[in-house]
Amino acid sequence: MRLRCSIFGTNVDPDSLTTQFGVAPSRTFLVGESRRSYARDKAGWDWESAEAGPDIEAILATFLNIFSPYEAVFHRCVEEGATVILSISGTTEVAVVDSPKEAGGRPYEASEPFSALLDSDRVELFFDIEFLRFLTSISASLQTHIDIVPEGESV
Repeated sequence: MRLRCSIFGTNVDPDSLTTQFGVAPSRTFLVGESRRSYARDKAGWDWESAEAGPDIEAILATFLNIFSPYEAVFHRCVEEGATVILSISGTTEVAVVDSPKEAGGRPYEASEPFSALLDSDRVELFFDIEFLRFLTSISASLQTHIDIVPEGESV
């Protein structure tokens, strides 16, 4: 799992945000530099966490440790028309069950005609109340994107 914090808007000054947060961004862009359709006419500042495996708690704790002291910075950005988005992304491995015999060894009923299916642990994201309060306080949106990858294949 990985978390990205994006702040973008027509009045965003990426260099100023870097100075105020005291954190090196993963990426900055000025008006007209972004390839993202929703940010082409905006400037922005992105910070991305390190990859942290399937446990999201460490990512959220890191994010809060770094950014919760700067709640007022987020407020100013939003008051000036900026958008704040937190994006959580990751992958989960799945087994491709492609025969009735293989399905019989799992908690599924194999019916005829058989159709292949995917077997995986359920992807669950739990957000503690401190994180949710901060997210609400800074008027941020939350996006998630989890890719499904067959076992043994890399992304």
